[in-house]
Amino acid sequence: MPTELGGLMWMEEIDFSNNNFDGSTAQIPTEFGMLQRLEILNLSNSANADTSSYHPRSIPNELASLSSLRQLDISYFGLAGLQGTIPKWICNLPYLEDLRLTGNMLSGMIPREIEKMKKLKRLDLGDNRLTGGIPVEIGLVTFLRELRLADNVGSWHWDRPVPPLSGTIPIELGDLGYLEVLDLSNNNMTGILPTELGLLSRIKHLLLGDNNFEGSIPSEYGLLSRLEHLTLGGKLFGRGPTRIHKPAPLSLCFNEAFDLHLVRSWCPPERNALKHLFDATNGGGWSNRMNWIDQYKGHCSWYGVTCSEVTFTGTLPVNFGCHDVDGWRDKDGRGCDDFSVGTKENSGCGNGPGSLHSNLGHTANTACCKCKFTMTEEEYYGCASWNGTDCTMEVITALNLHAVGLSGSLPSELGQLSFLKLARLDENALFGNLPIINKLTNLQVLNLTANSLAGRFPSDIIALPSLTELYLSSNQFSGNLLTHPSNTSKLRRLHIANNELDGEIAKALDELHGLPALFDVDLSYNNFHGAMPSLSMYGITKLAVGGSGRLTTPIRSTLCHTSTIDLDLRASPLHCPVYNFLRQLDAATNGANWTKKWSWEGGTANICDISLWHGVTCNWDNTSIVNITLRANGLRGMLPPSLLDHTAALSSLQVLDLSHNELSGPLPSDFTAMPILEEIILSRNKFKGTLPLRFGDRLKTLDLEGNCLNGKLPEEYGRLSSIQELILSGNGLAECKLHGEIPAQWGNLVSAQLIDLAANNLTGLIPAELGKLGKLFQLYLHNNALVGLIPPQLGHLPVVKNLTLRGNELDKLAPLSICSLPRDTLDLGSDASFCPLDRDILKVFYDATNGDLWANNSNWLDDHIPPCESGSEWFGIRCSNNTGRVVEVNLNKNGLFGTLPSEIFQLKDLVKLKVGDNRLFGTLPAHIGDSTGLKILTLAGNAFSGEVPGSISDLTELTHLFLHDNKFSTEDIPQVLSTISGNMTADCGDPYFYGDHDEPLNCPSCTICCNSEGRCDKGPAGASDIKHTMAERTAVVMGSFIAFLVLLASSVYGVRRVRKLGLPTKEYTPLDYSGSDSVYLFFLSTSAMSWILASITVVIQFLILKVFLDAAKMDGEFSDWEYSMRCPPGNDPDGQWPCSTDESMDTIGWLVFGSVMLAYLGRDMIGGLMLCYIAGLRKSSRCLISGVVIGTVTAFAIWISVV
Repeated sequence: MPTELGGLMWMEEIDFSNNNFDGSTAQIPTEFGMLQRLEILNLSNSANADTSSYHPRSIPNELASLSSLRQLDISYFGLAGLQGTIPKWICNLPYLEDLRLTGNMLSGMIPREIEKMKKLKRLDLGDNRLTGGIPVEIGLVTFLRELRLADNVGSWHWDRPVPPLSGTIPIELGDLGYLEVLDLSNNNMTGILPTELGLLSRIKHLLLGDNNFEGSIPSEYGLLSRLEHLTLGGKLFGRGPTRIHKPAPLSLCFNEAFDLHLVRSWCPPERNALKHLFDATNGGGWSNRMNWIDQYKGHCSWYGVTCSEVTFTGTLPVNFGCHDVDGWRDKDGRGCDDFSVGTKENSGCGNGPGSLHSNLGHTANTACCKCKFTMTEEEYYGCASWNGTDCTMEVITALNLHAVGLSGSLPSELGQLSFLKLARLDENALFGNLPIINKLTNLQVLNLTANSLAGRFPSDIIALPSLTELYLSSNQFSGNLLTHPSNTSKLRRLHIANNELDGEIAKALDELHGLPALFDVDLSYNNFHGAMPSLSMYGITKLAVGGSGRLTTPIRSTLCHTSTIDLDLRASPLHCPVYNFLRQLDAATNGANWTKKWSWEGGTANICDISLWHGVTCNWDNTSIVNITLRANGLRGMLPPSLLDHTAALSSLQVLDLSHNELSGPLPSDFTAMPILEEIILSRNKFKGTLPLRFGDRLKTLDLEGNCLNGKLPEEYGRLSSIQELILSGNGLAECKLHGEIPAQWGNLVSAQLIDLAANNLTGLIPAELGKLGKLFQLYLHNNALVGLIPPQLGHLPVVKNLTLRGNELDKLAPLSICSLPRDTLDLGSDASFCPLDRDILKVFYDATNGDLWANNSNWLDDHIPPCESGSEWFGIRCSNNTGRVVEVNLNKNGLFGTLPSEIFQLKDLVKLKVGDNRLFGTLPAHIGDSTGLKILTLAGNAFSGEVPGSISDLTELTHLFLHDNKFSTEDIPQVLSTISGNMTADCGDPYFYGDHDEPLNCPSCTICCNSEGRCDKGPAGASDIKHTMAERTAVVMGSFIAFLVLLASSVYGVRRVRKLGLPTKEYTPLDYSGSDSVYLFFLSTSAMSWILASITVVIQFLILKVFLDAAKMDGEFSDWEYSMRCPPGNDPDGQWPCSTDESMDTIGWLVFGSVMLAYLGRDMIGGLMLCYIAGLRKSSRCLISGVVIGTVTAFAIWISVV
């Protein structure tokens, strides 16, 4: 390469790619490093690859000066290629966007300094001899779009072995949000595949094949919406094994851009077929889809799917899933491409594998071309075990999706389940035509009963070589019955009842005659017509042809005894097993005298015609009896001993109702011969003996009421998980008794809705386990001999509507949960002691005020301790010792929240109701006047609204009523309150409590009015009254102060007059007038500290007086020590608390209090006046200040206490 180019300083691009420089001219000139403006340097494929010109080359360090370089491409630089390590200075090129060094012999590790290449968009280091791992710093090259590191194994070089690029994939690669190509294939990478690669939202090509990864393929890879090509293969696709867990996520198996779909062990075609079935039949709406479409769980764990192991020796059949992969051989060892068309031996093979694909599944193919096992194909086929010749693998052999809600048409992909033996898709909502499934050569049983499949009868299914049973009843198939008879057919049972098939019955049977193994045929309820042929020639031993109504040959009852064929005519004249049972029941129960008799008419009557066979109902296709109801029909005698032996006739029986007759004798102990029996109703008969013990799993109703049964209640009934109604009442006559205890095991009757054990002789405790019966609607236990406490769990039964317990010997106090049941639900008889009324009322009050959130709800709602029982300590409740009824509810400041229920006023002995300072709201109950003995009612400090009910005037005993601090309307408080002899407090002051009203309440009857500042004063009521009172008090204060100043002035004037007149005066000291023990003597000191102490004392006294003033307000229920003197205890109705308002203060209280205050304050008042007098004599400012302070403080204290 010309070195002179280094002098072209303005050069921006050099492209020598695809040239043929050789020898020394193929070296990269160091002079290129002088091209400071160079942006593109492309030297790819520019060196001669001839071995004769082998020259080792390296990247000159002078190129580090190319600070403007954006693209550097030195890939495939001759046969020897570039050698050495990747120079670290490359990472310092600030503008480099594209770096390609592919196809050289670079060794060493990828520099960690690569994180500096912030503008790099493409990095191609593949096909080198790089070692070590991928540096995590590469995750910081955020604008990288292509990262190619493939083929760094070096194994193809001849001079020495080279360690490969290895290690795990750094999770930091997930941060490369712009990455579109990631190629790490054909290295020695290990570890698990990081899920973080699923964050590469722009990735198009993810090439990870031919490494040593292990673990599972992250399902996140299937969510990469732009991904076009993904490779993860191992042996089959290149060098190196793979240890990735199988199978791959479903999301990756349905994209042919990925190589995963080629590997059977990763993407089994059977699983793909099930995925198509799930999507085509609304799998999201199935009633049971456990594990279906799970990204990692094998399809053999999906609900309804059964797998088995199958072993192949040496070869696999072509229809097992052979693809276009080199190395396949036919049975003679020749390549599949060697076959020609037209020979008998390989008929249907086609030319080469491409033609084979169009013929997968044909029997001829398995004979003409097979896939020979090799070690490289073990993984492809997914062999569970491999010994060099034999391959064992799991295949789907059964698919059972009975009644799970499949809705849609069946997909043709079901044909890929080539080893399927059993398919049950009956009782679903499938529709449309059946797909061609002739590839299912191993299918033995196919059941599609009770769907909506339509179209012509699928005769090709009958041709399946392994099919033995085909059930297509209750669909919409139409046309003639054509079967394509085959002497090799294995079909034994064919049920196609209840479709729309037509044609002559004889021709239909002729079609079936060609199937040698067939013995059980059901053609009933179609549109066949014509005469029935002789059946002996067909070899069919069980035939059902009834229900079409157009068959002309009559069949009479004699056939039930003479024919060797199990002939089921159903709605045709006769069904033999049912016929025989009904004859025996008629004979055993005096059928000739029944109220409504059965019509035999020579045996030709249709037993499913209810007009002729009263009480007998058949199933939908009239194959058996489902209901026998002969209630009140005059049956007399014993049930026939063969009742439980007629399994053919009664195997489908669901209802047996023989109630209200005169049947007698013992009951059968075992009803399991009727496995789907749901109702046994034998009430009001004369049966004797013990209760039956064994039933089918579907029993819902057992009604044996009103018989003469005896013994104990069986514990075994606790296993009747489907029972809904269990009625055993009325078996308590003297000679026949149901006795003993109710078994605790009955608490397992989870489906029970009705249990009736009334009128027996049951004893013992009621088991608490009955409280677990969440569906129990009715429980009747009355008129027995049960004892003990009623379990509180019965009160928590969520849906119970009838609980009858009267007529027993139960403890008199019922739990609160029991008494809380509605009156129309609970029946405890007439004894009111079971549920004390006051407790029930308090329960309503507790619920209405959110008792669970109270500050203190100690012992409330205790199931075993009523509020007024000895030892009861319900918080805030006090009861009368005489009546045992609640007399006080005191829950002030207890966090009540809700409305005040009217039931609280039904406490007839209630004297005090205190619910102030809570969060109660709403209107007051209209029945507030019902509690006529109420004396104290505290409702203050809540959020009550509306009007005060007029019925409050009925509270004639009321002495104290507190209504303030609420939201009552501005209308007048009822005038009737004027009749209350005690105190009434309301919001009539200004400023009033709630500013959203135009004016405070007009309450002429109130004795105390309060405002929002917490001031409460005596009436008469009204906003102006409190204003007037405040003015008066202010006048008193000002008057007291003026009087004090006048007295002070008079004293000064008197002293001056004495001096002027020359009257003799005595020398007095300030202490003579203030007292040597007075706290104010510090004012007379000359010490500054003394004055400070005296000032602090005055301030503290003012603060104490302020607290004293607040405590002396009249708006509270409790007062400080002041009221204990001003309000004698005798004023309290119960002698427990001091009076609440000044209306209760009597004369004696005022005198006692005045005397105490005079003794406390009088001396300081006199001392203050004397100090002012001395100040005038001595002209002492110190004495003047002391006198004024003492006089002012004492005057203020007197005003607070008395005025």
